[in-house]
Amino acid sequence: MRVLELSNSSVGAYNMLGEAFFRLGRYELSLECYMESIALNPEGQWFRHIRASILLLGGGRMSSAIGLLGEFREFSVEIGVMYTAMSVAL
Repeated sequence: MRVLELSNSSVGAYNMLGEAFFRLGRYELSLECYMESIALNPEGQWFRHIRASILLLGGGRMSSAIGLLGEFREFSVEIGVMYTAMSVAL
């Protein structure tokens, strides 16, 4: 968790840590990092919302995943298309 020691409120730090935990198969920790990153900058990079939604779906939390995508849908037309496709697929 050294990355957070360097910059406790950095969106980038949480993104990097989320990615590292994801690659290590530590999905709950990855989800926590992505959710913190989203909380710090909700209008930021769409991949965090997608990755967090996938992690939520994997954990059996479909309504939370769809809700997260819905929140970001307001900020991005691109994610709106993905959200609609995902909703139809589910």
